[in-house]
Amino acid sequence: MQCTKWRIADSSGHGLFKATGTGKTPDAAYKAAIKNANDKMPKGYRAKHCTKKGVKK
Repeated sequence: MQCTKWRIADSSGHGLFKATGTGKTPDAAYKAAIKNANDKMPKGYRAKHCTKKGVKK
């Protein structure tokens, strides 16, 4: 999936990045990808406006 790197202090976007996740169902994989995205963020940022780009089996 693709997410925006979002700075919390001033609510502004700072580029796009990709995150991935795995799970037994598509919903579980999406949830794992969101966690992966937020784990990649430096302090003061979070992932926002994530869009699903595809599910591979």
